Formats: sequence, C-alpha cells, structure tokens
Amino acid sequence: MTCAEVVVEVHRSKIRVRNGRLDFTVNMRNGEMERLKLDKQDLIGREIWEDPIPGGPTGNGISGVGPYLDCNCVLEDRGFYTPGANADYKAHQGKDSLGVEFGGFSFTDRHHRSGQVMQFYTFLRENETGLHTFSRLAYTKAEGIKGPTRPVLQELRTLFRPNTDLWTHFVTNPTTVAPAPLKKNINAAKYVQDATLDLSPFPDDPYVRETHKYFTKYSFADTWRDHEAHGLFGDGSKMGNGTWGAWLTMWNRENYYGGPLHSELTVDGIVYDYFISNHYGANVPALHEGFDRTFGPNYYLFTHHPPGTPFTVPYEEARNYRPPMEFLNEMARHVPSYIPPAEREDFEAQITLPPGAKKAYVILSASGMDVQDNAGAPNTQQYWTRIPDNGTAIIEDVVPGKYRVTIYADGVFGQWATDNVVVNRNSPIFDVNWVEENHGKEIWRIGTPDHSAGEFRHGYAVDKEHRMGLQEYRIFYGAYDFGKDFPNGVEYYIGKSTPEKDWNYAQWSNPKSSTWKVVWPMKTADLPKNTSEATLTVQAAGVRTGAGNEHIAKVAGLAHANLPIKATVNGKSIGDWVIPYTHSSSCAVRSGITCYNTGHKFVFDSSLLKDGDNVLTLSLPHGITYRNLARLPGSVYVQYDALRLEV
Repeated sequence: MTCAEVVVEVHRSKIRVRNGRLDFTVNMRNGEMERLKLDKQDLIGREIWEDPIPGGPTGNGISGVGPYLDCNCVLEDRGFYTPGANADYKAHQGKDSLGVEFGGFSFTDRHHRSGQVMQFYTFLRENETGLHTFSRLAYTKAEGIKGPTRPVLQELRTLFRPNTDLWTHFVTNPTTVAPAPLKKNINAAKYVQDATLDLSPFPDDPYVRETHKYFTKYSFADTWRDHEAHGLFGDGSKMGNGTWGAWLTMWNRENYYGGPLHSELTVDGIVYDYFISNHYGANVPALHEGFDRTFGPNYYLFTHHPPGTPFTVPYEEARNYRPPMEFLNEMARHVPSYIPPAEREDFEAQITLPPGAKKAYVILSASGMDVQDNAGAPNTQQYWTRIPDNGTAIIEDVVPGKYRVTIYADGVFGQWATDNVVVNRNSPIFDVNWVEENHGKEIWRIGTPDHSAGEFRHGYAVDKEHRMGLQEYRIFYGAYDFGKDFPNGVEYYIGKSTPEKDWNYAQWSNPKSSTWKVVWPMKTADLPKNTSEATLTVQAAGVRTGAGNEHIAKVAGLAHANLPIKATVNGKSIGDWVIPYTHSSSCAVRSGITCYNTGHKFVFDSSLLKDGDNVLTLSLPHGITYRNLARLPGSVYVQYDALRLEV
C-alpha cells in the first residue's frame, strides 16, 4: 500500500494532516492529537482520564492521545505542565529538494507565570507512516514575567499514550518483550512501591502467566548505549486486520543528556521519549534566563503488516530508520536552532585498543566534564559509536565545535579521555593509542568492568520460570530474598566463588548485607620485589546515598548524602571511599543495573598482605535510611561493576 500526497486542512479549532495511509488531527484548544489512524485503523482509542501506572510520571492523566509534549518544569500541579491549551498554532506544508511533500503543524506556548516558551513541531512525509517531531523549551526575558520558577528542568518528554485494546505487547528491545497486563487488573492490583504492582491475585492475566507477578514501568527501562527503538506491538488477537506497531526510533541522541550510560523509561502502555529526567541518577540542566534548546528530530513510526507477522519485522524497520538528508535540510527552515546536515561534519578516529577490550565505544560530549555530567553544559551535543575491529570509528553529522573525546570498553578498567578536540571541516583523523591503567601485578579481580552489575547474581540472568521471562534485575527487587541467597552474607573466595552465584547485584545497608568479604590465598614471596604499594580499584555501576536522585546543593547536608564505604585488609583500615551526593542514583530499587558510574582506588601498604588467607571487607553504614519523595525502601546500597587488586 502506497502513500498519497500530503493534505493539510485547517478548520476552526483543528488541523488535520494525512497522506493516504496515516491520518492525524490535532485540537488547537488543548494541543492534543485526538485522531491518529493508519490504514483506517484507530491507533489511540477514545480519550479518557486515567492514571495507568500508579506512582508513575503521569502529567495530565489523559490517555487516548499523542504524541504530545509534556514537562516537569513549573511550580503548579506537582511540577507537570502540558503545553498547547494557550498556544499559537501554525500549519506547515512544503517539499524537500527531491520534491517529496510534507505537512504538519507547530505551536508556541508561553507559560503565564514563568514565561518559559515551549514549541512542538510534528511533520508527516508523503511516503512514510511516521511522525517527525521537534520539541523546544526556552526562557526569554519579558516584561511582567517572573522568569524560571524551578531551579532545574526536571523532566521533558513526548508521549504516545493510547487507550485501545489494539496494543498487546511492550517491546523495549529484541530480548525484552512482554504482554500488556489487563487494565482491570492494574486498577485492582496491590500497590507495593513506587509505580510497582503485585498482580499475583490474577494468575490468568497474560503478564502474570507469561512474564511475572510484579509489574512496573521500570522493568522496561533501558540504557541508551545500544538502544535503537522501543514501542508497542499489536499481534491482531484482539482487534485489527494484521499486526500493528507504534515505535519510537532512537536514531538521533545528540540533544539528550548523560551519554551512553544513561538509563531511561521506554514503554509501559505509554511510549516514552525522555529528553530529560533524573531517573537512575541522571543530571538535569539548570533553568535560567537564556536557556534555549531544541530536541529532535525524533520519529514515531507506525506499522501495519499481514496477520501473523512477528514483532521483529517492524522492530527492524524502526531501528534501521534514518530520515533523508534532503528532508532534514528543509526542516531547518521551519524549526529554530536545528542545524541541518549541510552544516555538519564527520568525526573520524583511528583507535588502538588495549588487549582484551570488547564492545568499545568512542564518545563526543561537552569538553571539560565527564559525559555523565554534560547537562552542566546544556547547549552542547553528544554522540557515540561502537569502535569496529579495525579501529576506524566514524561519527557522522556532528555539529562543529570543541568536544571531550572519551573511549571505554568492556573488559578494561578505567577509560581514556581528552578535552578540546575540534571537529570541523579541516579536522584531521584523530589518532589514539589507548593503554589500560596499570598499578602493578594483578592479584585478582571480581566481575567484568562493563559499567554494569549485570554479571552478578540477579543481574542479566533471565527468569526461566516464565515463557517471556525478563532479565532478573528488571524484576522488582522484592522478588528476591538476600538472606536466603546469602545466609552468611557475601563471602567471596577467589578461585572458588563465581560472580553469577556468589556476589549479589546490590550490597544493601541492612545488617546481613552491610559488610561483604573477599578471601584469597597468597604467598608474599610471589609479590613483585621492591614495591610497598598495593592498589584496590573499585568501580561501581550505581550507588544510592542518602541524597537519592537529587544532585542539588540543598540535599548535601542530609544524613549520609555523602556515603562512606569503609575498607579493611586483614582487619586494618585501608581508608574510606566517600561517595558524593552528586554521584547518587536510585538504581536497584527501580530495576536498574547501569546508573551513574563512579569509582575509587584504595592505595595501601602492601605489608598488610600476608601468607595464607587474606581478607578484604567492604562495609556500608548499616541500618541507616534516607528520605524518599516516592514510596521506596530507605536502604542505601552499592551496585559494583568490578574490583581489582594489584601490587
């Protein structure tokens, strides 16, 4: 089935855009996309008011709409604001340089109190069944306006939020797929913590039968590093002729924050596109006069295939989608601040990796800061790509400027980084020979340095009790009993223990878990001669201090906002690692395995080591709790990435 020319119709209060297959209407009274059909099939259903995920970030509570723009950026209504009700609208229609037609709409909304300007653009091309969106938030000075009313931009996102039985499955990635629970059971389920439900009273629910009794939106979060698309799938069992898909393609990530380790919500009945949030310990930009950022282009792809077509077919379409350069060049004439491909350059690097490096990446981000902190330079871009075996890495369509270059890889401790790398038309090939950090002879290591706690117990291992079981870390942490798994606490014996069984994915601050032990036999005669220094490297994939997810100064004085980890070797202290509140994240309790990464090196006198069994202890302050703005457990905890002892 082919798409016809794009038709744009403006009525008194509505703008309708269609191309023969995809047909949508936006209501100019409220900014809601109230009609969205593909091949005459309704994709969003009847508009209703609901809270589909208790405790979730529900903005206006409306379902049966979308995609639409939403933020947590004002003082009223718990901070949420959905623009469009008091906005100026504009219809768009045109052709790109190849003569391909497009049409769409945009609105400009100025908040009455703060003065923030929010703009939302949506375009449909003649030969596609998807919507290209751009979103802008800006503060400009205006008489009588107070200016920013919040210190930070807490959340900014677009949402596709249907209310129809058409959608039967959630798809985060090819291996994280689950049937949607029944709405009637969601409404009646027991609420166990923030956005988490116990569906065990409903054993015939498709989610309980196929996936797990615990349902939470956090099960379907993902890390941006390798994430390419996510969405909803309809298998045709309930309605519709064929199978259907509603996908967000993640081909463009330059205007997000946090780099490839950022973890984020993807789908839970809603298809999310989070530009900004502090989920999983992410940093968010400050709101101030002069803030002005355009996010996009982003692409919601809607698919229709013959009956029996599996989700993998449209998913592949979504993850491989790239918009034509000619269309993007034309978009710069309609969208403020968007820099078209014609004004961009490619970054090319030749990289020699350390031995044992796997899944290596090169990253461009704000110069002068860790890529996880790049919200501190809110007007810069971020890019990354996997480094191929030949070491020649190319990042296309980079906005010219100065960047930090960061390189890291699975299997390698530490990373390589340098600042003030210029990307422009005359930039030479960037040549790097990365040598792994070394502090002597390696005595032992636990885990794999890969920026996650996935190799440990209840990490990446898949729940095999259900046909569509998830990776264990994705399941509500309350499904596991630490005391049963580790009746004597964690005692890890080098040479005998295994990471996947004998090291938990999280060290909790309760009495049985607050101190972990590592035991290893050694002959001091085997140590290097003429050295008196030993180095214990500890890399963490996530840490929950008393600050929670808040990285702002007002939490710095809270109890254990800066969390100490005490380390001893053979009963002697080798120092404390005090993890600052700016590195805190809400990770394991929200089904996270990669959050704000941090690390430390304990350097101590090697004379503490002895012949025979040696014992390392790592201790958290046990029994402490922290405040929670959401309904969550009060324990602080650490999720280790990898540890290594060198002498």
